[in-house]
Amino acid sequence: VSSRGGFAPSQPGGAGGSVWIEALNMAGCGRVSANGGDTDHTGEGAGSGGRVAVYVTSLFSFTGVVTAFGGVSTYHIDQTGGAGTIYMERVASGSMLQYDYNSNGIYETLTVDNNGKDITAVTPIFSSMGLSSPQFDYVFDEVVIGSMTELALNDPAATSSMSLSFAKLTSLSGKGRLHVGEAGSNSSLSAHVITSQRDLSVSLIVYENGILTMPASITVTAGRAPAMEMRGTLRGVESIHMLPSSVGHVTFYTSSNTDDMPRTSFNFTSITVGPHSVMNFIGMEDDPTQTALLFVQRISILSFGRMQLWYGTYSHVLNVMIAWKGRIDSDTRGYKSTDGPGVGQSVWQYPADYYGTGGSHAGCAGYNIAGFAPCVVYGSLYQPTDFGSGGGFSGPGVVPGGPSGGGAIRINATVIDLNGTLSSNGGKEVSHWSAGS
Repeated sequence: VSSRGGFAPSQPGGAGGSVWIEALNMAGCGRVSANGGDTDHTGEGAGSGGRVAVYVTSLFSFTGVVTAFGGVSTYHIDQTGGAGTIYMERVASGSMLQYDYNSNGIYETLTVDNNGKDITAVTPIFSSMGLSSPQFDYVFDEVVIGSMTELALNDPAATSSMSLSFAKLTSLSGKGRLHVGEAGSNSSLSAHVITSQRDLSVSLIVYENGILTMPASITVTAGRAPAMEMRGTLRGVESIHMLPSSVGHVTFYTSSNTDDMPRTSFNFTSITVGPHSVMNFIGMEDDPTQTALLFVQRISILSFGRMQLWYGTYSHVLNVMIAWKGRIDSDTRGYKSTDGPGVGQSVWQYPADYYGTGGSHAGCAGYNIAGFAPCVVYGSLYQPTDFGSGGGFSGPGVVPGGPSGGGAIRINATVIDLNGTLSSNGGKEVSHWSAGS
């Protein structure tokens, strides 16, 4: 059964159509598809996948393939079409029963899969996809996101908030991605994803108007960067564990928070950063007075794990453990090049180059080749909270650049078990660039 989009030489591809199946029993090993049409022209785009819906009220023994892939561009991958949707209802049985979100005996699955094509086109879930409820609350037992496929809960034209709830989230190859909300949105209408799954196996990006509700303890295992990018609100989570197998970073931006705390404020029971994993907390750029506030009972940074505190972060912690080769740092997360109270200076030196000095903070900066160096000393000896100043620039033109100064870390802890590194270093010299402080 097929409803594929059209293909014509040197033309864009047509979008996949619709396939709607209702049956008492469904068996066999055939194929159902609503794929988009391909394109072979350098300036044209391929068609998106269409929609498939399958309702089986009794016996489901079908072992074939159901697809709604986007059409392929033979010229450029970004001209490939986005994935379509596959919705399936069947009688819940066996292991399905533990994920029966509504306990109604019906297993409802949404699958979005683009056959592993790494493209920018997304598949949005929006407010007019067949729901009559004014709240636009979508509920599934399982959501399946294909490898390198982009699923998004957003709708700029929505007239009310939206939610997507599910018990199980499956990512093929661990490289699917779910977008929650809309980038740069200032809308009071929220996009809310609610799940009871503890294993975060997809890449998640939660935008300013996005809300993500998960169980109290979650484990990050996503195989695609970023593993989690929070610009909105994280609810319900008390403990985050990043496993050694996780790829990419978990990052909390200045617009994010936990459990409706003030912006850039986070409250956890425990955080564990495993080997080769990175967790970032970002304060207000270039303003030491606007710190990120991190309240957590225990932080554990395992060997080769890293927590980076950008700009200013004040951590209230009962116990901090940094293992050998683990690190918590704010390196190069202070004032940028050519900025700060003790910013580095740049001086023209014959025949044709600018030479920069280092930035200053607690001490005077290093001289440049012309014998010039600033000595603007600032900050508190007893309660240091200031950023390091950026270094000057150098080269044949007046082009801002060079390394930033170190950021600011404040940890208020009961116990610190430090066997790794805790640092707030300025940037290193690259070619003629001068270091920050």
